[in-house]
Amino acid sequence: MMAILRQMLFGMTTAALFSAVMLTLVRKSALQEVIRLVTGMLMIVALLKPLCGLQLPSIWGWTADWMAQKSEVQQQNEARMWTSFAAAIAQMIEEQAAQGGISCKANVTMEKTEETLSVAAVEVVSGVLSEENQKTLQEIVTTYCGNAVQQQYTEEAGWEKKS
Repeated sequence: MMAILRQMLFGMTTAALFSAVMLTLVRKSALQEVIRLVTGMLMIVALLKPLCGLQLPSIWGWTADWMAQKSEVQQQNEARMWTSFAAAIAQMIEEQAAQGGISCKANVTMEKTEETLSVAAVEVVSGVLSEENQKTLQEIVTTYCGNAVQQQYTEEAGWEKKS
């Protein structure tokens, strides 16, 4: 940094001395205005020339890193969004089942197809249920999740796949 300032100072001093000598040689005339213009440009060049040697970080490298970070953050946010949607749906299923007197634990899996987020599968774990409670639970899951693949676990029957 000091080297750049030293070069600027030396260049400006040299240009100013050159300008002073040239302006004293030429007395009041149109040539004096031309010399002022030329020496002014020479001072600008002397001031900016040391800056040409600076090594600045490449903007393309910076934007490439930024774009990679941006896409990674977008993917993380999307995954977080899917998880929160799935948890909210599972919680609604559990609350509706609890209102009907059914104790269960729901697990919802989401999938993304062509810019659409949908429920891929629903797992419901419960104790032994009567025929009526099974039907009620299935209606609750269908209400919140549509025709997603359902798996229901009871202590007697194990895993059952329902459509």
